Amino acid sequence: MEVLCGASEIKLKYTHQTVGIISWQIEEGHRVKRGDVVVTVQLGEGDVPISSPRSGLIKTMLFNVGQEIRNGDIVAICCPAKSKKKYDTQPIINAIEELQKKRETIVGNLKDTIPAVAARCYPVDQEILKYRIQLLNLYKELKQRESERFDPEYQPFLVTTEMADNYCKYVPKLPLDRRACSKPTISISFVTEIDKTEKEHHLLSHFHGRSTSTYPFMEYKNQREGEPICDQYKVFLSPTNSLIAVADGCNWGRAPSIAAVKASKAFIDYMNKNRDLFKNTHRVARLSLEGLAAAHNAIISGPYEEGQRIGTTTLLGGLLSKVILPGHEDTPEEELDDWVFVFASIGDCKAFLWQSRNKRIEELTPDSRGENFLDASDCGGRIGPYIEGGPDTRNLEVFMAPCVTGDTIIVCSDGVHDNFDPQMHGLQPKDLNVDREQWEECTPSQANAAKAEWRVNEMKRVMDSDDPTVEEITEKFVDYCFEMNTPAQKFMQEFLGKRLPNDYTRFPGKMDHTTMVTIRVGEIPEAVILNRKKKILESRTTTDIGTARAKASKTGSLLKHVHGQGSGDGNVPRMLHQSSDITSVNIVRRTKSDSPRDGKKDEIIIQNLAIPKKNKMMKRNSSSILGLSASRIDIPDEVVQRVWRLFRKLTRELRQITVIVSAPASDSFPVGTLQESVENLQANTKRLIECIEPYGFDNNIDTLNSTITKLVEYLRENISDQEMTKKEVFEDLRRLLLMEFKIIRELASD
Repeated sequence: MEVLCGASEIKLKYTHQTVGIISWQIEEGHRVKRGDVVVTVQLGEGDVPISSPRSGLIKTMLFNVGQEIRNGDIVAICCPAKSKKKYDTQPIINAIEELQKKRETIVGNLKDTIPAVAARCYPVDQEILKYRIQLLNLYKELKQRESERFDPEYQPFLVTTEMADNYCKYVPKLPLDRRACSKPTISISFVTEIDKTEKEHHLLSHFHGRSTSTYPFMEYKNQREGEPICDQYKVFLSPTNSLIAVADGCNWGRAPSIAAVKASKAFIDYMNKNRDLFKNTHRVARLSLEGLAAAHNAIISGPYEEGQRIGTTTLLGGLLSKVILPGHEDTPEEELDDWVFVFASIGDCKAFLWQSRNKRIEELTPDSRGENFLDASDCGGRIGPYIEGGPDTRNLEVFMAPCVTGDTIIVCSDGVHDNFDPQMHGLQPKDLNVDREQWEECTPSQANAAKAEWRVNEMKRVMDSDDPTVEEITEKFVDYCFEMNTPAQKFMQEFLGKRLPNDYTRFPGKMDHTTMVTIRVGEIPEAVILNRKKKILESRTTTDIGTARAKASKTGSLLKHVHGQGSGDGNVPRMLHQSSDITSVNIVRRTKSDSPRDGKKDEIIIQNLAIPKKNKMMKRNSSSILGLSASRIDIPDEVVQRVWRLFRKLTRELRQITVIVSAPASDSFPVGTLQESVENLQANTKRLIECIEPYGFDNNIDTLNSTITKLVEYLRENISDQEMTKKEVFEDLRRLLLMEFKIIRELASD
C-alpha cells in the first residue's frame, strides 16, 4: 500500500479494490508531522496504520469510520503548516543574567571596602544597572512585537499599483478643496462602542447617526436576540470635510463586533494620517482602497489569545469634500457649492444621496450584492480572515458621487436597506413591471436594477418631505424597519425554537442590526462643533453617575430592563402583541406586604393601559390633541409625527435608565452611560416642549416636564453621595411612563 500526497490531498494507492476505515487517529484542525498515524484501515484480516506523508494542518477528513474507500480515493486534506517564527531573545536573557551577576559581585565586595573605593565603584554599578534596564526594555519590546505580528494563518491585504489602477480607473482626477489636505484645527468624532444596547449621535442639522437592533427581546435570555450589536460606525467631522466609515460585523457575537470596531477606527485613522495626499478625487479613491486594506490588517493583527475567534466585517468608508470643477478654478473655496463623496466599499453596506434640487434619492451602490441578489445572508465580500486567511474581495468597489450643498449623504447597513427590498415585502418581478414570474428567473442586472428603483421610491415615500432634516431621515427609516419586522418579532417571541417561515407576505422585512449615518452636505460652522464639544466636556466633568451606578445597584434589582419589546421577568413595563390600533401596555408596580411576619409574598399590581399605535396617532384632524379641540386649532401632521418620534426617544431613555440603575453590578456598562442617558432624557424633553408649546399644552405635559426635571436633579445630586432609594426612583419612573402613555392617548383620541 502506498500513500500519495498531492498539493494538499492525502490519498491511498494499493492493489486491493476496497478497504474499510476502522478508526481515525486525528481530528480536523489537528497538526500532524510526517510519519504520524492518520487513519487505521482493515486490509485482509489485519489492521494497517496509515501515516501522513507530510507535515501540516488537517483541514478536512472525507470519510467516516466504517466506510469503505476505493483505490485512489482522497481520504484527507492536509495543508502545509506554517510555523510561527519567533524572535531569538536568548542572547538578551544571557546578557541580563551576566550583568546581574556582575552587579552582585560588585555590591558584595563593596561591603568590606573603604568608603573612598566604594565611591569610585558606585558609578560603575549604576552604569551596569542602566544597561541592564535597557536590555530588559528591549526584551519586553521584542516580546510585544512578536505577539502583535500577523498570525501566519492570516494573510494581510496588500494594495498593489496594478490593483489600485484597476479599481480606480473610472474615478477622474478632479482637484479638491485645498483645505482638505490640512489637518483641521477644529473637529469632532462620533463613534459607537461594543456592548452598547444602541447608540445615537447628532450634530444639529448637519449629522445624525443611530445604531440599534430590530431583533425581538427574548424573555428566556433576558436580552434581545443577536446581542451585542455588531454594526459600528465612526464619523470624523470638520468644518470643510468629513470622513465616514460604517462597518457591519458578519454574523453574531463579540468577534464580528470587535472586527467592526477595529475596521471603522483603522479606516478613519489611515485617512487622517494621509490627509496631506487629499489632492484630487483619484488619489482619494486610492487612499480609500488602501484604507480598506488597513482595516483588514487591523483586524488580523494581534495580540490575540490562543483559540480566540477573529471576526470579519463589511465596510463602507470615504471622504466628503468640496471639489473644484472645470471653470471654477478662480472661485474662492468658501463660495464653492460643488462637493464629492469618494468612497470604497466591500460587502453589502449601501450609500444613498438625497438630491435637494430635484427632490429624489439616488442609490450610489446599486449592485453591492452582485450575483447573490437572492441571498441576503451573503454579503458579497468582507475583510478579516475569510478566504485562506485573507479578505473576500468579490464585490470590492470604489465610487465617486458628485453632490451639492444642501444634499444629504445616507450610509447604512443591510439592516436598513434590506427592509426596503421588494423581495422582502413579498413582491415578485412582475409586480415591478419586469417580464419574469420569479426572482430566480431574473438576471442579476435585471433584478438589481428593478430592486434599486423600487427601493429609492419606497424611501422617498417613507421620507414624505421635500426638505427633510438629517434627524427626520434617520428616525423615519429606522422606525420603518421596526414596523416592518413586528410580525416576525411576535412569531419568535410566541413560538420559541421554531424557524421563522420563509413567507415575506406574512412576515415582511429582515430583522438585523440596524445602523444609519446621515450627513448634510455643506460646511459646518466652527461654532457648532465647538459648542458640541463643550457640552461633551461638561458632561464628562460633572458627577460621574455611571460609576456610582454600581454602588446604587447594591440595594438589589429594582427593575429589569426591556428594550423595544418584551420583558425579562414580567416585573417591568412591556409592549407586546400589537394586533390592532391599540397596544396593551402593562405598568407593573411591586408592593411590600404590611408585615414581614405574615408570610405573604410581595404583591404585584399591574395597571393595564390602552396605548394607540402610531398609525392611529397620525390620523388627521383628531378631535382632541393635547386637550384642545380641532375646531380651535389645527396641528400639522409633521408636528404630530415629530411628537411621536420624541416620545419614542423618551421611552428609550427611560428604559435605559431603568436597566442601569437596577442591573447587577457585574453587568458591563461603559463609564458615563447613565449620565449620557440622563442628559439625552432632559434634552429630548426640552425638544418636546418646544415642539408643542406654540399650540398650547395641558397639565399632563407640565407634569411630565416637572417629573423628568425632578428625576434628573435627583440622579445628578444624590447618586454619587448615597444609595438611591428604590421606592422613590421606582415611583418616578412609573409616573413618567404613565404620564407619557396618557399624553400619547390624548394625541390619538378621536
